[in-house]
Amino acid sequence: MAEKNRYRYRLEGLEERWVDAGYTTTATYANLAPGNYVFHVLGSNNDGVWNEKGASLRVVIVPPFWQRWWFIGLISLGLLFIGGILVRFYIFRQTIKNKLLLEKTQARKLHEVDMMKLQFFTNVSHEIRTPLTLIIGPVEKLWRQIKEEDIRSQLGIVYRNASKLMELINQLLDFRKLEAGKYRVDYRNGDMVRFLSGITESFRYSANEKGITLAFCSNQARFIFKFVMTIGGTYSLFFTNSGTMILKPLMPPKNNSPRSFF
Repeated sequence: MAEKNRYRYRLEGLEERWVDAGYTTTATYANLAPGNYVFHVLGSNNDGVWNEKGASLRVVIVPPFWQRWWFIGLISLGLLFIGGILVRFYIFRQTIKNKLLLEKTQARKLHEVDMMKLQFFTNVSHEIRTPLTLIIGPVEKLWRQIKEEDIRSQLGIVYRNASKLMELINQLLDFRKLEAGKYRVDYRNGDMVRFLSGITESFRYSANEKGITLAFCSNQARFIFKFVMTIGGTYSLFFTNSGTMILKPLMPPKNNSPRSFF
């Protein structure tokens, strides 16, 4: 009778010995690793005679997709790609960081050089300011005492130019204060006609020495840059041997931007 048959089984690839199942006709395996197996089973009849050949069944356990070679390959390629991006990003970041550090270092060095130059000019300005003050005082005193107009005119030129030089030195010292944050620019309205006339008088002696007639004409000039007058006048006298120079500032038309014409 079949119910009196006995069974033995073995899963090749997992077990070395046969398992005596008795009269049970089922076998259970759990958590088998992926791979190839062969399930062997032997049976005996009612008299206990075993069939030595038995039966066998090939069993293939397929691994999950995350253990398949193609998935591992894709993950490896993805990790290599991400790693390459991270390495390039790190190199790019270090390059930018080093560049910014170099620019910062160069800017600091340039600032230090500028401060050294400014300090040098400040020191020189202080050294010049004292003897210049000692020059202006006696010249002004002589100008007040002497009655000859020709000498008074020349002393006036000396006094005005020395005063302007003193003003430039003071401006340099004020710029030093401005760099240190201790000075504020003070804008004021002034009489530009009188200002231009004074500058013209400063060049009159040099013009006369070269035989140049220097004239100043004005009607309603109100705006001019000081350095334009000073530098422009100096170069004009330098490159002019004789003749007449006329300074005549004019106001631009009302529909134009505020600037002066000469």
